[in-house]
Amino acid sequence: MHDSSEMAFVNVSKEINDQPSVRLSVKDEVLLNAHATTNVTCTANSLLANIVWSVYGDTQLIVCNKSQECEINIFPLDTNEHRNYTCTAYFESGNYSLSTSSSFVAVGRASTRCKDKAIEGIAVGLSVFIAVVIISMAIVFARKRKVESGSGF
Repeated sequence: MHDSSEMAFVNVSKEINDQPSVRLSVKDEVLLNAHATTNVTCTANSLLANIVWSVYGDTQLIVCNKSQECEINIFPLDTNEHRNYTCTAYFESGNYSLSTSSSFVAVGRASTRCKDKAIEGIAVGLSVFIAVVIISMAIVFARKRKVESGSGF
């Protein structure tokens, strides 16, 4: 560990003057359907780094030591839930330590699969109802015809 008088922390979000940076495999926002999961990768663009994934800025989830990539699995969210994930890479270079971070928000939304299944169920139920009505009408007309012709059923 370095003496604190020798440490300097610099937050950078883009590579400027060959400063290390990180990039995420997603944009600023990730929309997740109910019960869905996804993986997000944080990549350090130059040196090996100690990469730390955290949620809500303070709860560490994963630490990848001396790595260039670190992947996190985003678990299902409740509908309208928002989680802020941050990837921070800590680089050591000579007497200095540099850190850079990037964040995204995971947003839970209602599953379209549930809506599709409900619509599918309604369509099947309606089809069965229509089939029963048609078959019933056919039976009624057949009986009526037999009764009119005098042959009975």
